[in-house]
Amino acid sequence: MFTFLPRGYREDTISEYRKRVLTVFVALCIVLAILSIALIMPTFVSLHFQRNQALDEKTRTENIQAGSVDAAAGAEITKLNERLVAVSEGADEKTMIALFERVLINDRSGISITAIGASRKDGSMSIRGIANTRETLVAFSQSLQGEPSFVSVDLPVSSLAKNRDISFAITIMLKQ
Repeated sequence: MFTFLPRGYREDTISEYRKRVLTVFVALCIVLAILSIALIMPTFVSLHFQRNQALDEKTRTENIQAGSVDAAAGAEITKLNERLVAVSEGADEKTMIALFERVLINDRSGISITAIGASRKDGSMSIRGIANTRETLVAFSQSLQGEPSFVSVDLPVSSLAKNRDISFAITIMLKQ
């Protein structure tokens, strides 16, 4: 290659050219950075507000869920109370069954029980049946009177009118 410049001028010119290219490059980078900042700033502000809204929404949701937890706990307590009532009623039924068993355990020779029932409201139990003799009916009635869970045992006098094959209806008042 031919150069018409003396060596010193040529090196100065190349050096000056490199400085100008570097200056243009740095200026373009600075302009690009300023332009980027200018274009990113609205996005940053928008995202900042969206973030704050999301945090507010999260706080509201947590507060609602805390209320829901209280409501859920209340609902769970209601369910447990319902189960407790069911279990209590079941316990009463077992008590009634135990009372029926106490009636049936007593000496029943010569006694045929045809019906047995109980009422929780009245606190009473009724027994219907047929006794072979008056003596067996009286003995059965006395054995029921000896039960500690019975307050009173009512055997109508009209049931004692016959000597044999006596239809009877005994009313028992239960301890509460």
